[in-house]
Amino acid sequence: MSRWYSTRYPDSTLVDMYAENSMPFHPKLVKAYQALDRAVMKLYGFGKDATEAEIVAALMVRYQQLIGGK
Repeated sequence: MSRWYSTRYPDSTLVDMYAENSMPFHPKLVKAYQALDRAVMKLYGFGKDATEAEIVAALMVRYQQLIGGK
């Protein structure tokens, strides 16, 4: 991905590419990212209205369970 991007946008960085509301690449890719986000949210059982803080907290609990923490 970064090689494709760098050849088409040589004056931009990956930070530029992923800046909110400024993804300069094809709209189909943006839609694909959105679909992926929805699928991951569903997979982990998060509701559509889950906040970033709630998501991070739940993922940290899952991580602790996986590594044998409390």
